[in-house]
Amino acid sequence: MEQWETGYTSKLNDAIPTRHELNFRFPHLNHLLQVYFGQDGIAYEDDETTEVQGLEMYIESVHPTCPWRLPGLVGECHEALALFHDEDSLFWFFQEGYLMGSGSLPWTEWLPLIADTMTAHMREHHSYRWRTLGRD
Repeated sequence: MEQWETGYTSKLNDAIPTRHELNFRFPHLNHLLQVYFGQDGIAYEDDETTEVQGLEMYIESVHPTCPWRLPGLVGECHEALALFHDEDSLFWFFQEGYLMGSGSLPWTEWLPLIADTMTAHMREHHSYRWRTLGRD
């Protein structure tokens, strides 16, 4: 009995998530990619728009709610890079599975660019601040 696997870990050992279950991990990234590459998306407004300029246009569209949106988006980019270890698996999941694009960049460059651009915006325009209860 001491060697029996019990609890949630025994269930997780054999669990293989479906593509749809994995997709629930990326709500902010899905939103960005749909706004960026979807019909009438930012990426198609001007063929001369660079990826960074397109990301800045996305930031403008969600500003001033950046502190509630962008940190989660940055986290999802890093989570995708941790879950999908190479260009092929990123392409298979996002592009083949959900018809989302990475523009002219490979996914292994596109996701870090998104994260870095969002982080730079947060550092420049949204300094950290919080309130401690009872000390206003």
